[in-house]
Amino acid sequence: MSPIAQPASTRQLRLPMRERLVEKAKARMAVPRVQMMLLLAATGGAGFLASYGLLQLGVDRMALRYPLAVGIAYLVFFLVLRLWLAFQRDPDDDSVDGLDLAVDVADIGLDVMSFGSSPPMPVAKPSGPSLDVGVPDLDEGIFLVVIAAVAAVVLGAVIYVIYLAPLLLAEVLVDGVLLVGFYKRLKRPQPEHWALCAVRRTWIPAIIVAVTFFFAGLLFQSLAPEARSIGGVWQSVSSDSQ
Repeated sequence: MSPIAQPASTRQLRLPMRERLVEKAKARMAVPRVQMMLLLAATGGAGFLASYGLLQLGVDRMALRYPLAVGIAYLVFFLVLRLWLAFQRDPDDDSVDGLDLAVDVADIGLDVMSFGSSPPMPVAKPSGPSLDVGVPDLDEGIFLVVIAAVAAVVLGAVIYVIYLAPLLLAEVLVDGVLLVGFYKRLKRPQPEHWALCAVRRTWIPAIIVAVTFFFAGLLFQSLAPEARSIGGVWQSVSSDSQ
């Protein structure tokens, strides 16, 4: 029988232990994309709060404040991932063993807690048109284009991470719970930290979002130097166009 014709279960036995655990976790995890929506909703809320807090601390320049808020939100993403991980089975619990993975070294089981259904993270879309370049209609059109571009980038990043949710959460679960408990029993050095895997999967969309907000902040600041927020830019540009 050729390798291509082999059953999936047979091919799976040839995978390294971590990859087999990840596949098992993906198969048994309940609504991972819904869970990721909840995590990203908390992340987005943290970003808005961070921007507001930085503004109250005197960080007026949008080109600086918005990327900083994205960075803080990214850190919060790892915090909520850690909280999600805490809801999973305790690696010190003896009941973790019990799932036959056809691994020579041990049988490892898993139990993933379902978060239930939740609406997707809302994407904030400022109302009203504007931008400051000199011609009223042009200003409004540019403002709309910039807002639409920022919304598209953020939405694209969110969709990308939600798409990766089954693999990402399965890898975090395996690295943060199953392999940790297994290696502790063998008294061997702990495997790679779960956060490193999450960074590898998410740093590119995070950088893209931060850079997008940086350039949007620069543009907004050039259009309305006195403005401290997108609302201020809109007010300044709309008043100039009247």
